[in-house]
Amino acid sequence: LFDIDLEPEIYRLEKYALELFSNVGYNIIIDETNMSAKGRRRYFEVIKDQGYTTTAIVMPKFSKVESVQRRMHANHGNGTPEVWGEVWERFDKAYIEPTKKEGFSKIIKYTEGRKWNDLN
Repeated sequence: LFDIDLEPEIYRLEKYALELFSNVGYNIIIDETNMSAKGRRRYFEVIKDQGYTTTAIVMPKFSKVESVQRRMHANHGNGTPEVWGEVWERFDKAYIEPTKKEGFSKIIKYTEGRKWNDLN
């Protein structure tokens, strides 16, 4: 279950792992919502001199109704439809689509039609 009090420690551990694995040249996948360029910047700061090719995979945007329904099917005892609706609204307001200008080498968009589109 999400615990706001643990977030600083999670970020610290995430940065440590990214530094550790990038220093030895591992391929790295970051599975995170990363809603804004500011939130994604922390990854680029760690790997900026490592020579990585960076790829953003943009998933399709679902409606609030569909997103809440999906969450309620995999709720894990963590919230009501009203809570998940509020979460969706916060994420929707915060979202800024990734760009090459912020540092991505490649951006792949998974469209509503469920096909991959390479945006290079």
